[in-house]
Amino acid sequence: MAKQLKAIPKRLRITLILLIILLSFTNVAKAYEGDGKNVRVNVDGESRFFKTAAVTVGDLFETEEIEIEDLDTVNYDLDTPIEASMIIEITRAMEVRVVIDGEKEQAFKTNQETIGKVLAQLKESTGLNMLLCDGQSSSQKISDAMTINVTVAPIITEDTEVTYEEVPFEEVTQENPHLPYGTSNVITEGVAGERKITTKITFADGLESEREVIEDVITREPVTKVTEIGTGNIVETENGTYLAVEKKSMKATAYDGETWSGPTASGALARVGIVAVDPNVIPLGTELYIEGYGYAIAGDTGGLIKGDRIDLFYNTYEECVRFGVRYLDVYILGEKIS
Repeated sequence: MAKQLKAIPKRLRITLILLIILLSFTNVAKAYEGDGKNVRVNVDGESRFFKTAAVTVGDLFETEEIEIEDLDTVNYDLDTPIEASMIIEITRAMEVRVVIDGEKEQAFKTNQETIGKVLAQLKESTGLNMLLCDGQSSSQKISDAMTINVTVAPIITEDTEVTYEEVPFEEVTQENPHLPYGTSNVITEGVAGERKITTKITFADGLESEREVIEDVITREPVTKVTEIGTGNIVETENGTYLAVEKKSMKATAYDGETWSGPTASGALARVGIVAVDPNVIPLGTELYIEGYGYAIAGDTGGLIKGDRIDLFYNTYEECVRFGVRYLDVYILGEKIS
């Protein structure tokens, strides 16, 4: 072979040698490529290079004894096929220490990127509402062995409560002189109303901490009970028993049948029991009971009988003189009871 090469012109010989060398490197490269694929694995920023025949990312980790813990994150699923020049990123979970209210301490691993996300993770797992102490920010990046100082704030929740209460009805009384004294009569029955009360209840960590009435409305108005009270007096007269609807103190005088006879203003003949009144005070025809005189009818008028004055009829002048002028109780009669 060497003799054959020497027989070839020098220039052509050099060309052939270079061609043989180039073909050799090509074959070596192909052979090398057939033995595996180049893969770079970055673990928290540190790179490692592997030439692997592994089929999947999971196979690579197993072959190269790369351990993946529960909270570690990988940018590929473990069953992803290996490709040439693949870059696999592994981010290891970091251990952080949370100090609560300066006393209680909790250490755990996390794959969260910021303090705020770690606290959200803690709230979800513990149910506690943790607030950062001064000096740290929720956007601050997590670093391994970091200490996070927090205080626990109560978890505030709210609810509403609707209750109904009875609204008592009022009671009023009104006098009725047409009812006997001491008796009563219900005109309108009382009916209780109803009110709706809406209350906002605030809870701190599940315990009631505050109540606030946010609505108080009357849903049904109460009905007032109305009772009439009898104020009428029972008066016994020679003409029967009456209910007196009014009592008046009046100035009484007398006139006699010796000086006056004939029909009165009402048309009735003058006689005992017919008395003169002011019709603007006591209408003609009104039945009366007069203290010391007895049953009478307002049947006459007189020029001097004005206002609360009354003139009583007697048969004789002597009776009128004896009577003189007096103040008497005069009962205006209403219903005849018996």
